Amino acid sequence: MPDILKVIPKEWDGTTFNNSNLLGRPNWSKKFIKLVEKSVASGMPITEADLTNLGNAQDYLRVSTNISTVLETALALKHNRDVEQIFTFASHSMPVFAVMMNGNKNKV
Repeated sequence: MPDILKVIPKEWDGTTFNNSNLLGRPNWSKKFIKLVEKSVASGMPITEADLTNLGNAQDYLRVSTNISTVLETALALKHNRDVEQIFTFASHSMPVFAVMMNGNKNKV
């Protein structure tokens, strides 16, 4: 993880990014894991270009970015979960709002 943080592309800073290659978190996460596995197997470090070429993990509700998806992927692997089961928020109120938006509307 520290080696990846050293080569984070400049375009990953902030929440405005090129959205021409939006993969969604699950697909982006799979590509990221393959990149890490390839790097470990070959002994070659991951480069900024490698990360840029992954595309973008899009999640506009949470204003999620590739950086947060890197963390969510690492947490998913650590806890033997799919990335779809891991959510991080850079806000105190958005987790509550997200749960309210996705709750069962038929139950009171």
